[in-house]
Amino acid sequence: MIRNYLKGFTHGRIMHADEVFAGAILRLIDKDFEIIRQKNRDDEIPNDENILVFDIGLGKFDHHQENAFLRVSGKKYSSVGLILREFWKDMGLTEDE
Repeated sequence: MIRNYLKGFTHGRIMHADEVFAGAILRLIDKDFEIIRQKNRDDEIPNDENILVFDIGLGKFDHHQENAFLRVSGKKYSSVGLILREFWKDMGLTEDE
């Protein structure tokens, strides 16, 4: 388990580097963390506080919405950037790294 998240969820179909690396980081934190990929585009996106939804769903870890979190440069974070921004301490990193 990663914090209060029991599992992760991301989009299916074509894989992109941002959600692949985001998923890899989550598995580095917890090697048993289950990540589910959406099977069909019309499948419901989980709305459960115990499921970490990333790169889909317009939530905290999705960079596709208009009001996505921005870096100092004004550019949007990718989903892997949003995951790193949230979980860097869980990975054992320090501000110096």
